[in-house]
Amino acid sequence: MPGEVNPREQELSRGIVELDPFSVLDRSRVKQIMKDEDERENFDFDKDNVTGLNEDDFDRLVQERYSRVEMNKDKEKLEN
Repeated sequence: MPGEVNPREQELSRGIVELDPFSVLDRSRVKQIMKDEDERENFDFDKDNVTGLNEDDFDRLVQERYSRVEMNKDKEKLEN
């Protein structure tokens, strides 16, 4: 909702000094981080563990999925 303060954005912006001439770059970096986090897939152990993995194996699988997504993004960048 417009006008609402996002706690995550507030946390990331905590160290930004408004009078710093580079604060615009810092704010744009915070926006990029927020965008990346919004686009990232979220997995829930109880909901998404359809194969009956234990929690450690499930976490490892999720991390591998995140790595694969990042590798695919890098591959697309290199192809362009």
